[in-house]
Amino acid sequence: METNDNQQKDTRMYITKNAEKNLRITAVWTKFYAILSFIGVGFVFLIGLGLILAGNLEPNELADLSTYNFMFAFPKALGIIYMLLSIIMLFPAIFLLQYSIYTKRCLSNSNVATLEVAFNKMKSYWLYMGIVTIASIVLAAIVPVIAIFGTLL
Repeated sequence: METNDNQQKDTRMYITKNAEKNLRITAVWTKFYAILSFIGVGFVFLIGLGLILAGNLEPNELADLSTYNFMFAFPKALGIIYMLLSIIMLFPAIFLLQYSIYTKRCLSNSNVATLEVAFNKMKSYWLYMGIVTIASIVLAAIVPVIAIFGTLL
């Protein structure tokens, strides 16, 4: 972490009471949202696991074999996608929880270096969310085109 000479000599933090109050409130809400995110990640992961297990069920012997591959491969593929999405969703939750922890720590210790770490975690959260958003927009534009060309083949 980069710090200047003044911060190395004096790492005490000087902020207004209103700024401190706002940081405390932000720390509480980011922790709350991080916990909700962890719960959501768990649900998405379990749904993915359930879909994979549902795809492993034995087909009825009377089922048409032409529909067999699609019927039992689709839940597995969707389950894998859900599990990958849960991993992607895990990182923002971790960044938010770390921000909350470091913000509370910096306020209790009045240490500006800890505040820098907290802000770095928040920056990481927004950077990650920006990348995921751009990737989602690109996928939303590409997938329909691939689907259209796939139906033509």
